[in-house]
Amino acid sequence: MDKIKHKLLAMLSVAGVMLAIPQVFAEDEWPAQPPAEAPDNWGPVSINFEEIDYPWPIRFLESDPDQPAGEWR
Repeated sequence: MDKIKHKLLAMLSVAGVMLAIPQVFAEDEWPAQPPAEAPDNWGPVSINFEEIDYPWPIRFLESDPDQPAGEWR
């Protein structure tokens, strides 16, 4: 029983460290204050970001009752 408690404590400790490390480093990446004005290349953007090109190909699964399930288009 002690071995199980020891392993569980070790796993929880490792998980806690893994969850804490990204947050420690993320605090240094953001400036304390926002910039005074937006960069020149910023402009109005729609809620679904249609103006911004997505850099990777997009595939999706269409729902068609006449086709077998799971076929990619």
